[in-house]
Amino acid sequence: MDKIALKLPGKTEATEIQLRLEGDRLVIDYDDRSFESRIISQEAGEGILEHDGRLLPYYYCWLKTAGGEKQLQVWVGGCVYTLEPVETGGRRGRGGGGTAAALGDIKAPMPGKVLQIKVAEGDAVVSDQTLVVMESMKMEMTLTAPAAGTVKAIACKPGDMVEMGTVLVKLEAGDKA
Repeated sequence: MDKIALKLPGKTEATEIQLRLEGDRLVIDYDDRSFESRIISQEAGEGILEHDGRLLPYYYCWLKTAGGEKQLQVWVGGCVYTLEPVETGGRRGRGGGGTAAALGDIKAPMPGKVLQIKVAEGDAVVSDQTLVVMESMKMEMTLTAPAAGTVKAIACKPGDMVEMGTVLVKLEAGDKA
């Protein structure tokens, strides 16, 4: 895979990261470090890695901040990492659109309360369109469509308390509008 630049937690400058898939192995290289894990299972937005003999469930999703910026949130091994994609040349990347997430189930990235559903079953959506607004740990999170598609099903309603990994919206590929 190509190198990408991400702003890592606690850093002011973007870090160049290279992700490589070699069979069932995921290799991450950055800052003269290399981490290798084996992918045990993988679905849209989640999976299980084996790293140093431990099984680590992971979840990821693209979120939109109040200012409209995209952030990649990754939950792995009980830790939450918020990453900001940065294009080479210093501009922010857009994320979404198939860079890290595929159409399918949009799941709750952490336990929380569903505040708003911004789409209905059968709606055609575009990449980065707001689907669900959640609240967790006094933070509001906007879950967006990773790519254009159609809302196949809504599996929650405003006011629902959901656990991490709960399916909120099902998307299918293609625009039926």
